[in-house]
Amino acid sequence: MSDPADDVQTRYSAFLAELTEITRKYGIAVQAVGGVYIADDPENFSGLNYVKDHTSGDLLPDWESLEATAGNTP
Repeated sequence: MSDPADDVQTRYSAFLAELTEITRKYGIAVQAVGGVYIADDPENFSGLNYVKDHTSGDLLPDWESLEATAGNTP
């Protein structure tokens, strides 16, 4: 049986690789200290959207969208 921590590290590394590609494509970088949520199962975030307010400077998950579709919050 694999170590769940290995799965988290693998998914996090893959996420960072894709985030780097998206950053280069759109010219938008994210600076975050803390506040990173890692689901036990990626499907837990299948209904998650982000707040679409480009004027705030914030990148925020819309937890209400997740609750409406799956009933899950971190």
